[in-house]
Amino acid sequence: MISSHILVVGSETTTLQTLSVLTARTPYSAEGAIGAEALATVQHNPQPDLVLLELGNGNESGLRTLQQLRFVRPDLTIVVLSASADSRQVVEAIRLGAQDYLNVPLQEIELQQVLRRYLDPKISEAATKEPAQAIEEFDNGEFFLAASPAMRKVHRQAELLADLDAPVLILGESGTGKEAVAHLIHKLSSRSQHRFLKVNCAALPDEILESELFGCERGPFTGATPTKTGKFEWCDKGTVLLDEVAELSLNLQAKLLHVLQDKKFFRLRGF
Repeated sequence: MISSHILVVGSETTTLQTLSVLTARTPYSAEGAIGAEALATVQHNPQPDLVLLELGNGNESGLRTLQQLRFVRPDLTIVVLSASADSRQVVEAIRLGAQDYLNVPLQEIELQQVLRRYLDPKISEAATKEPAQAIEEFDNGEFFLAASPAMRKVHRQAELLADLDAPVLILGESGTGKEAVAHLIHKLSSRSQHRFLKVNCAALPDEILESELFGCERGPFTGATPTKTGKFEWCDKGTVLLDEVAELSLNLQAKLLHVLQDKKFFRLRGF
């Protein structure tokens, strides 16, 4: 019986050495490649059964390699490896087609579970025999229905993203279910017991929307604007869906970027 073959792609030799030790304790064969070497490996050799791809320390090289591998071999099964602090990279990797991810430093038991999930014939076959449809019901009485392979793929991506503490950009034409996907990610996450709040960024003028998002402090004089709790604060530990986010002014986009990057914001000063 021919064992499954793993291609390990790292940004440096130490990663390959660590993974070679871990994979040596499994029934699978493995070979290593540094960065762009992986592209030549998959182009000129039989396709590996699984690729373990290190994303790197906050740079874009790992994501570029992922894009190139998916372009050359669109049906590659790729699991990315990322430090837990790089959750935004993981989100982008899933968007680019990675099927799963593992946190670094690697835990041997988690690595073995992922390898069995994608390489063990019995487990892999059971995973592909998904139910004809998956239905998730939300608190507002609406549903997410995954009745096709494409929608089951969306459901799987939502499961992966739900475990990450990172902002998610959902793209799609009007009416394709972006809000339903946001509800699904919220429901599958550890934030599901807290609020889910939708804010339509196109429905309010900048001045009002800014105070709605960030809140407003009471002014220093009599008759001033009372203190107002903003949506970000009111929805603490929950999920905020910013609908039509592209409609934000450049000024508000800059302030939102600060919230997404630093996870901090300040209330507006009342007058």
